[in-house]
Amino acid sequence: MMTHRNGDAGELPPLLKKILENKADEVRARKRLVSQDDIKKRSADAPPVRPFAGSVLACESRHKIIAEIKRFSPGSSKLRRDFDPRRIAEGYEASGAAALSVLADTVFFGGSLSIMSTARDAVSLPVLCKEFIIDPFQIYEARAYGADAVLLMVVNFPDKERFKEMADVAKDAGLEALLEISDEADLEYLPRSRPSVIINNRNFRDPDLKVDVATTTRLAPLITNPRILISASGIQSAYEMEELQKSGVDAFLIGGRLMTEMDPAAELARLLGKHK
Repeated sequence: MMTHRNGDAGELPPLLKKILENKADEVRARKRLVSQDDIKKRSADAPPVRPFAGSVLACESRHKIIAEIKRFSPGSSKLRRDFDPRRIAEGYEASGAAALSVLADTVFFGGSLSIMSTARDAVSLPVLCKEFIIDPFQIYEARAYGADAVLLMVVNFPDKERFKEMADVAKDAGLEALLEISDEADLEYLPRSRPSVIINNRNFRDPDLKVDVATTTRLAPLITNPRILISASGIQSAYEMEELQKSGVDAFLIGGRLMTEMDPAAELARLLGKHK
């Protein structure tokens, strides 16, 4: 039975539990088709990694935005019918995105590793594989499909050792690991040596998946010397980004705000103070 890593909260919220159980089934099924040794060999033949944190920090846009590509989100209607990841990726790059984030989960977000690969092939930007990673196989698989970075969510792991193991696997695969936290207790999972951190303002431990941008302003000062600090979820305006930067935030991961617009690239340009 899956439980929260801090025990007193009991079982995981229904949605997250469902996502992780489905993910475990998916991984088992894929392992029956391809061994971990084989996927590891394929990952070694993938295109060279594009530096993620370094590229984002070097971006000269007014705000450093990691623009996300996803078809839909749990509990919402489909974000868009005209879903063309290549065109969306090209538009994001032209509008000044610092990097891309692409959902790889199919059941709950309408994504896939193939969609991620298609988006990456269309641009020169680094790409984050945004997936509910629970197994080393997924990390090597992401690299085999061209990912430059992977997301490791503290909420997915019952103990620090397993989380550290995943970060080590990402390093072995040549990938940058972005470590996602959403509350104070998650801080103990972060390594001391300049971690790349995402503060998710959406609380996956909450049954209603509540979003509170104040999560970033609360947690950011508690993170010591991060390589890069990213705020994700719920960010709606340039003003909010400016306020969050005062807390030490370097970049912003924005998805739904863009993907619900008829022209995601034009909305990104607007957030960056450009006209497109």
